[in-house]
Amino acid sequence: MSAAGAASLSYTEARRRNHVEWERRFLEGLLARFQGKVAPAAAAAGIDRVYLYKLLKRPGLKPA
Repeated sequence: MSAAGAASLSYTEARRRNHVEWERRFLEGLLARFQGKVAPAAAAAGIDRVYLYKLLKRPGLKPA
């Protein structure tokens, strides 16, 4: 989101949207790095495998 676009939103909404975009890019990169394999991706991210599945479900991402 551009700074100009974010300025038209409330602080809370701009922050939420940026977080959602950041989280999606992070998860896509994590899956790419581990060829879609959830267990090693979760270990590298320092989170539980079940929680990673939950995070992936939010933006509709699917592991290999």
